[in-house]
Amino acid sequence: MNAGSFFADIYIYTITISLVLIGVFVVIKILKEAGLINLNALTEVNKKFLSNISSFGEKFNFLKKIPTNKLEKKNIKLFFSIAAITLFSRLIIFMFAFLWNYFNEGDMQGFFKSFEKLWVRWDSPHYIYLAENWYVNEGTAKIFIAFYPLYPFLMKILNFFTQNSILSGIIISNVCNCFASYYLYKLVSIDFDDKTAFAAVKYMLIFPFSFFFGIVYTESLFMMLSIMCFYYLRKNNWLLAGFFGFLSAVTKNQGIILFAPAVVEVLMSLKIQNIRYALENKKRLFIEFLKKFTYIIPIPLGFGAYLTLNKLVTGSWFKFLEHQSSYWHHNFNLIHDTLKYHFDYMTRESYSGLTKVSIWLPQLALIFIVVLLMIYAFRKVRGSYILYMLLYTVMIYSTTWLISGGRYLLCLFPVHILIAIMSRKSKYMDFALTFTSLVFLGYYTISFLQGGVY
Repeated sequence: MNAGSFFADIYIYTITISLVLIGVFVVIKILKEAGLINLNALTEVNKKFLSNISSFGEKFNFLKKIPTNKLEKKNIKLFFSIAAITLFSRLIIFMFAFLWNYFNEGDMQGFFKSFEKLWVRWDSPHYIYLAENWYVNEGTAKIFIAFYPLYPFLMKILNFFTQNSILSGIIISNVCNCFASYYLYKLVSIDFDDKTAFAAVKYMLIFPFSFFFGIVYTESLFMMLSIMCFYYLRKNNWLLAGFFGFLSAVTKNQGIILFAPAVVEVLMSLKIQNIRYALENKKRLFIEFLKKFTYIIPIPLGFGAYLTLNKLVTGSWFKFLEHQSSYWHHNFNLIHDTLKYHFDYMTRESYSGLTKVSIWLPQLALIFIVVLLMIYAFRKVRGSYILYMLLYTVMIYSTTWLISGGRYLLCLFPVHILIAIMSRKSKYMDFALTFTSLVFLGYYTISFLQGGVY
């Protein structure tokens, strides 16, 4: 075994074991936050075991209770300020790409004429096709059933006014990006101060793959809907949480994951004090839980709506899985094996340096960063946030031929919140994180323009 192989094995097992341990601790954290862990009600063996875990967690603040319901600002001027910053950040990225294309490729086209050449690639043409033709079950376009319907449906509606699918997609993406920024600010403001909330928006907008927010991709729509779902969960507005969760689930496959933190937030809203309280009031608590639970049922029903679309168009409920496997080579894979083939591809001469640095390397680095952030999160945010991060990350990395991990993780909004919290430690930390993000944003934007990022 050479040194490279030894390092790869250490890395893979470290990530895998860490995810398992995070899963154990997040369950304990959620149960404790919900008031369902009561050491006095346990057997002596379980009491000693859980007591050790609990004391260990409290020693390092792993199981710290997070303060909630801080007053937040409600100001329409705030929305327009955040929207202006968001749109300006997209304009800078578009101008950066235009100037790079002008000086490096000698392309003399104007800003608007060059837009399609630069930004409409990979999945974008598929969404444009769906907006103009919808789903079919014949020809090469039949594989587009693998794409969720809400984004192209909105494009289709807007096309009645714009008569231009690219313009419709750009408008939808950037408007959703504005609302995603605004609701991220509102969500963070529930628990933290304004500076942390603004920092979270900043780090979302300068994330190395954030250029996807402004183009014909689903990322900004999904980001907006998932954040809105979480925001209304935190506000105990179960009807709106279920509604936006439903829309998330018909936008991207990760949307169904929102159901898990939604159940957790419903459980926490019961304000159970301890096990004894739960047992004494079990009937009332059960009825209250069911009433609130019915409002979040639409989240998994969103995935059901997508399956129904598959059935109506193709005659098969799960036709999308067939196309994902045959065309995109996406099948279920253990995370251990996913990381293993990443290291394998990093050493293959058949892959260019651009592919290695733009796909395999960042995906290996990002899961490591996310794992570290999840560990850090135990001290900073509620259990529902960490559960969402864990399930989201596991879902992304449990697939064969993962080439869009950076884009997928862009929409994992707790990452931006946690980076913002870290940045508040010192101005030097903030500068280092901002500078690093901007450098990688510039690099991966150029890589996308060269066909290296998907």
